[in-house]
Amino acid sequence: MAARLSSFSGADARFSDAFMGRSSYGVGTNGAADRTATSTRLSATGPMTAPLAPLALPSRPLPVLDYDFEGFLERIQDAELELDAKINAIKQHTLEQKHSNEVQTSRYHEEEQALRQELQITQAKQAELATTLKKERDEKEKVLQSVHELSSRVEDMKQRKADLEAELATLQQDVNARREAAHSHQRALKEQIAKNKPELEAFERYWAMRIVGVKEDHIAFVFTRVDALDWNKEFTITLDASQHDYDVVECIPDVPHLDQALAQLNRSRALGQFLKDVRQMFLEYTQRTASSSS
Repeated sequence: MAARLSSFSGADARFSDAFMGRSSYGVGTNGAADRTATSTRLSATGPMTAPLAPLALPSRPLPVLDYDFEGFLERIQDAELELDAKINAIKQHTLEQKHSNEVQTSRYHEEEQALRQELQITQAKQAELATTLKKERDEKEKVLQSVHELSSRVEDMKQRKADLEAELATLQQDVNARREAAHSHQRALKEQIAKNKPELEAFERYWAMRIVGVKEDHIAFVFTRVDALDWNKEFTITLDASQHDYDVVECIPDVPHLDQALAQLNRSRALGQFLKDVRQMFLEYTQRTASSSS
C-alpha cells in the first residue's frame, strides 16, 4: 500500500512539474539555453545544412492546475479497500466452493465405493444364483430323465401285465380243462372201481392177496394163507413204481434172494411172475421157520 502511494505521489509530482513549467528535459525559464545546447549537440553528431533559429515563445504565465490530490488518494484508498474486499470475498467463496467440492467429491468417492461393494455383492449373488440355476436345471434334467424311464417302465409293465393276464386266462382255461378232465377221469375211475370191485374181491379171495396204495407211486402187496399154522397172517412187500425200474421199499418179513427176483422183474417187466416168486419165498420162509422151531 505504501509503495502504491509513493508511486502515486511521484506521478503527481511529475504531473505538477509539467504544468508548472518544469521538465525533466530542462524546458522552463532557461528554455532558450536548453534549446541552444540541444542544437549544439545535434550539430556535433553530423553536418547540417543550416542551424535552427531559436523558437520564440510568448511571454505569458502558465495556468495553475487546481488538483485535489488528497481526495484522489482517498478515492484510490477506497477503491483499493473495495477491491481487497471483493478479492477476499472471491477467495472466501473459492475456499467455500473448494471445501464444498471436496466434501462432495468425498461423498461421491464414498458412494462410488459403496456402489462398487454393492456391485461386487450383486455379482457374487448373481454367480451363486447362476450356479443354483445350473444345479436346478441339471436336477430337472435328471428328474425328467427318471420320469421318462419310469414312464417307459410303466408302459412295459402295463404291456407285461396285459401279456400275463392273457397268459393267465389261457392257463386258467387249461387248468379248468384239466380239472374237468381230472374230474371226468376220477368219475370214470370210480365207476371202474365200482365195476371192478367184485372182480377184485374175487381175485383177492382166489389169490389170497390184496393191493394197498401206500402213497403216490408206492404199492403194497399183502399176502395171506402163506403160513399153514396161521392162514390170516400177513406177509407184505412194498414196491416203488415212480421210476422205470421197480424198487423194493419194504419187505416183511425179509427173505433171501429178493434182489435176484427184483432184477428179473426189471428185465422182463412181468409183475405177475414176480408176485408168484415172492409168495413162494414167503412160503419157504415159513417152512424154514417151522423146521427150525421144531
